[in-house]
Amino acid sequence: MDAINQAGIPIVSFAGSEGGYEIMQGYRLEKQVLSLEDFSAICSALRGVRSATDHLEIDRLIERIGALMPGQKTLCGSRFQAGTKR
Repeated sequence: MDAINQAGIPIVSFAGSEGGYEIMQGYRLEKQVLSLEDFSAICSALRGVRSATDHLEIDRLIERIGALMPGQKTLCGSRFQAGTKR
């Protein structure tokens, strides 16, 4: 528990037989796990899969991945027109 707390993740403890530990309510990680290059590679791969298939779920996945990278909407979004194959 101490290592988690030292990593900057707030831990709350509850005493008693029903007690325990949990991450503080409302805590969110602020780190961006993937780099711009990672997102670019993922989007390129998804566009490749989309061009070879007719699965509409790929369009929705491309939109969701694009939304994860704030300020980089063109990374997946406008370079790829949802619903059309290239």
